[in-house]
Amino acid sequence: MIKMPHSVDLEERLLGCMINKGEVAEEAVDTLSKEVFYDHKHQTLFSNIKDLVQKERSVDIALLLEELRKKKGSFSANDFEFLTGIAKKSGLSVHYEEYVRELKDLMLRRKGISLCHSLVPKLEKGEEETEQLVDQAVRGLTGLEHGYASMKSLKEIIADENVLEELSERQAYYKEHGKRKIPKNVINTGISDIDNTLGGLYPSRLYIVGARPGLGKTALALNFSLYAATKDQGVAFFSLEMSEQELLNRYVSSYTEKRLLDIQMGCLSEEDFSIVKKGIQALEGLPLYIDQKSTTLPEIRREVRRYKREHGVQFIVIDYLQLITAKGNDSRNNRYLEVSDISRGLKLLAKEFDVTVLCLSQLSRESEKRQGKTLQLSDLRDSGSIEQDADVVMLLSREGDKVKLAVAKNRHGHTGVIDLFFDGNTVKFKDQYGAL
Repeated sequence: MIKMPHSVDLEERLLGCMINKGEVAEEAVDTLSKEVFYDHKHQTLFSNIKDLVQKERSVDIALLLEELRKKKGSFSANDFEFLTGIAKKSGLSVHYEEYVRELKDLMLRRKGISLCHSLVPKLEKGEEETEQLVDQAVRGLTGLEHGYASMKSLKEIIADENVLEELSERQAYYKEHGKRKIPKNVINTGISDIDNTLGGLYPSRLYIVGARPGLGKTALALNFSLYAATKDQGVAFFSLEMSEQELLNRYVSSYTEKRLLDIQMGCLSEEDFSIVKKGIQALEGLPLYIDQKSTTLPEIRREVRRYKREHGVQFIVIDYLQLITAKGNDSRNNRYLEVSDISRGLKLLAKEFDVTVLCLSQLSRESEKRQGKTLQLSDLRDSGSIEQDADVVMLLSREGDKVKLAVAKNRHGHTGVIDLFFDGNTVKFKDQYGAL
């Protein structure tokens, strides 16, 4: 009897994490299969947890017992003891990726043993061509390697990503709408000088807008998100700084082009009140969602997953990076490393969910001391890895209503400076000559 490699302890630790931490359960359900677990009871528990997550219910012992009752017709004291025992053996959620990596390795070893074991009788009997059996073994082991390795050939990538099909769709869209139109899965900012420079904001990419406080980086993000929503592109706006009411007032002002201060004070004529009222009613129908409660990277990931699944959001806006904490324990022993983790996490989030991520960032005070106050990538606050992880970095500076948006990094195209106009009354950015 062959002894299959496995670890009951690791399986219990991971399942305990899933029971005690909702975000861990959601992550695991999206990325793992029950084959990762060797113990049959653990496989069943994973399947029950998966059922709860897919039903958008919380994962706890009471609901898991209810799932068992539905499937078995009843549950016993042993079931309760089993679940509470697993919950008590929970590992630390910060070690989640380590648990997964080790359990996947054990799973692949089991599969490799099973594959080789299945070939032994065939080789002993000699009824099949040896070359065919060797080829079968090689293909089987190669399949395991592909399940584990990250490297793919160009042929595999082209097949997996439907490259020719997507290119054909973009060509048809181009022919129908003309050369100035941005592809339908790309976010149009509504500011033609920016769109002409960047070609729009693409999915799976991380865009950073950096500025000193009070210069309008939130206003620019609001402009981008509002325009995208009016084009029926779902937007999730994570606001870690402004309240819902503050954001709403700015959206209303920008949409109706009525003064923000007048809206805040209620200083409106009957005509203006009617315009603002119609504007609010129009905003109600837009696919635009504001989140103020998610402040850690795992929380943001969880909500992006939910917004993508439930509302099909394409555009994620985060205001702003330095207010995010990497983990729930808010460990700030090394803020530089934490910000590095966050910027890398945001890039991975964009790729994993195939969404466009726009994250705002504070700039350091060094730019104010520099002659001419010119902005540099090194001005991004707290971490040099922000510029490394970002696909595009835009640095915003403003003197009165004249704005310079420097495309300081562009992994996929040109850099340069875009001149814009800022209407402070309606917190709205426009092309240099005022045409949106």
